[in-house]
Amino acid sequence: MTAGEVFRTTHLIIEPVTAKTGEAIEKGSLVCTDNDGFTGATNALAATSAVYVAHESVKSDSFVRKFRVVMAGAVYAKKNPGAIKQGQKLSVGTNNACKVAASGEIVFAVAAYDAEDTDEEVAIRF
Repeated sequence: MTAGEVFRTTHLIIEPVTAKTGEAIEKGSLVCTDNDGFTGATNALAATSAVYVAHESVKSDSFVRKFRVVMAGAVYAKKNPGAIKQGQKLSVGTNNACKVAASGEIVFAVAAYDAEDTDEEVAIRF
């Protein structure tokens, strides 16, 4: 599977949203809203906004700013390097990807399956 793909449709919620002007969003990346539109997720934004997974890509120069995000469910998301084990809590890492949550970090999802260090995505539930 690839990042942004749904792997279980039970309890799935996908909604259309608007990207922030000039923001490029890659399918499978983590996104949040900063009240000016959706943008790549950061730990600071995750503290004040829910974290979602982009189900579609948006180019920064695109006239169409609408795209769909997975708001709840089971989906593949981009991940930072490093192995992730099933059941581990996940937080926002670098480049709008997820990583294993360290103590004190905001948890937004749980790993549904193991992911190897070299894998570019991880199956998550949130």
